[in-house]
Amino acid sequence: MLDQMHQETNYLLTTTVYKKSDYDALLWLRVNELGGDELRYKVYISRYNRTMETLKVDAYMADGTPYENVEFNENPEPIEGNTNGHAIYNLLWN
Repeated sequence: MLDQMHQETNYLLTTTVYKKSDYDALLWLRVNELGGDELRYKVYISRYNRTMETLKVDAYMADGTPYENVEFNENPEPIEGNTNGHAIYNLLWN
């Protein structure tokens, strides 16, 4: 499990690696916002394409009530710069 606290945006990011190889990784990202909401992202990371793709999102209100019809970008996005994706990539393979 990998934890990172991002104080500028006020959330805790926890990463649980589900499956990892030399080529890619499938993992769950859990984001706990200070307001109490929790978001869980199932993501696929391609090591050599340097892309991250969101496969599923589960979102919950502070009281545990699930949000319905959570929209998210299903297209792979490049991993670059000073981003969460870049930090997770480095933790996985560097």
